[in-house]
Amino acid sequence: LSPSSLAVIANLRGHTQGVSDLSWSTDSNYLCSASDDRTLRIWDIRSILSGPKPADPNADRCIRVLKGHANFVFSANFNPQTSSQVASGGFDCTVRIWDVSSGRCIRTIDAHSEPVTSVHFIRDGSIIVSGSHDGSCKIWDAGTGSCLKTVIDDKKPAVSCSMFSPNGKFILVATLDDSLV
Repeated sequence: LSPSSLAVIANLRGHTQGVSDLSWSTDSNYLCSASDDRTLRIWDIRSILSGPKPADPNADRCIRVLKGHANFVFSANFNPQTSSQVASGGFDCTVRIWDVSSGRCIRTIDAHSEPVTSVHFIRDGSIIVSGSHDGSCKIWDAGTGSCLKTVIDDKKPAVSCSMFSPNGKFILVATLDDSLV
């Protein structure tokens, strides 16, 4: 949708099951979508956003399919420092870090005991926060994959979303008991 006209400017088709999350690259040239089909897709949307409407608004703009999750992919987030890295979290209880240019998973973190519901990079791209249905929220070193800290480990209620504040000083966590922490 274009914010000025609220008109659909393109349809991005390719996933075979529902899409759970989207993430813009910092330069707004790419989108990453996370799906129940166990994949992430990287979409090049520069031609859509730059000028006249494309001849075929439904053209396939998927430039990469990221495969490796063993179950639904529930969350995706571009590294804000580089559009060449994406973090994902899924129902296979892992956090994965992907190299967008090659499509390869460069790190798999056995992160939680239940599905990972959210992943989010801090603004400098050095660490990731993840939340899970297991009721925990953890901070990971994006370079090594080591757990730096468990911020919340209440076991219940499930964490539905976790993210860093824009300045990186705070973490906001939403849980399925109607709370924000």
